Amino acid sequence: MTEPVVITCKECKWSSDIFEKHGMNCVECRVSPPSTEGFPVINSDSWCTHHTPESNLTVEQEFFSMVVETFGVSAQLMVALEELFELGQAITKYERGVTKDAVNILEEVVDVSIMIEQIKVIYRLTDADVQTVKDMKIKRLQKIMEDEIKDD
Repeated sequence: MTEPVVITCKECKWSSDIFEKHGMNCVECRVSPPSTEGFPVINSDSWCTHHTPESNLTVEQEFFSMVVETFGVSAQLMVALEELFELGQAITKYERGVTKDAVNILEEVVDVSIMIEQIKVIYRLTDADVQTVKDMKIKRLQKIMEDEIKDD
């Protein structure tokens, strides 16, 4: 089987191998890079020219970007899953009475929060986009709660 050609967008520095591995479109412009038979076209370095320049990242986002670049996307996604599992384990230990305080839960919430910030860097999710979807989901939850209260 022929390996896909790895190209990097000159504007956003996203590599085509990310699209191949994760099966996703560019999260900024919501389109796939041009392709031929499922593989990106080699001379297609202008397919997403409207991305926010890296210099507009906050200091924290720059740091998380460096972390992801240093350790790699796959490794950091695996760490994110590990941290989520550790949070779940901390909650179950607390609820079963194995631990008497919520300090471990706090620590794991912080670890998960840090990994979420890295996930936002990896997938180029803006705070505004996250807030928009969060607001929508909160409204949906409010409706569910209202319906639940009416049924009681």
